[in-house]
Order: sequence, then C-alpha cells, then structure tokens
Amino acid sequence: MEQDDSIWKRHQLRPTPCRRMVMECLDTSGRAMSEREIRLAVGEEFDRTTLYRNMISLEENGFIHRIVVAQGVVKYAANPDNQPAQRHAHFFCKHCGNVWCLRQAQTFKVEIPLGFQVEEEEIVVRGLCRACQEA
Repeated sequence: MEQDDSIWKRHQLRPTPCRRMVMECLDTSGRAMSEREIRLAVGEEFDRTTLYRNMISLEENGFIHRIVVAQGVVKYAANPDNQPAQRHAHFFCKHCGNVWCLRQAQTFKVEIPLGFQVEEEEIVVRGLCRACQEA
C-alpha cells in the first residue's frame, strides 16, 4: 500500500500512528486478520478502543474491508490502492481459520426474486488451504 501522505490527504484522513500500524500489519500479513490478531501484531501501544475506532475509520474511508466468516467471526483485509473493495470472494480455511481475498473471482450470477432488494453480498468459499492440506 502507498504509505505517503498523499493517499491520506486524498481520503481526508490523518495518518495517525495507530492507522499506519494497522495498515502496515494488514499489508504485510498476506491474509485477512481478526481484530485480536491485529491487536497482538501492533502490540500494547494502543488500547482496544483506540484500535477499534481507527479500524472503523479505515473501513469507512475505503482502506480496509470487513469479512464476516461465521457468526461472531470477523476478519479485516487491506483494500488494494486504498479504494473501496471491489466485488470479490474470500477463501476460509476450516482448519487454520485463515481468510484470503480471492480478487480474481468476480463473476457471481445470482437471480434475486422480483421485489427483493440486495443491500450487500458476501461470498465465502470454505475448504482447506494448501498448508493445512500438506500438514
């Protein structure tokens, strides 16, 4: 992710140390992370409330997106180019619990009954990741 000040100015968002650390954490992880995983990765420098408020701000401004894997299981991933997440699926490993964005998978054809209105969609593919299959 572009970490210079222009990206923050474009979104009219201050690049606070907490926001920068969250973005660095998600950018380098290569996978989606839970709030707890992010909190452990950034350390004790910020309290839970500060971290959570900053994650909400990053999500509202298109830097990250939320993935609801199951009831009570939420992960976060960085958006490419700090733009709102484009339509894509996610892969959830049922063994290790990791989640990856499947950005190349953008073709979903779902017929919605007449009179229904779609407000959001989430496609989560469940299975075993490569590492868990080899273990």
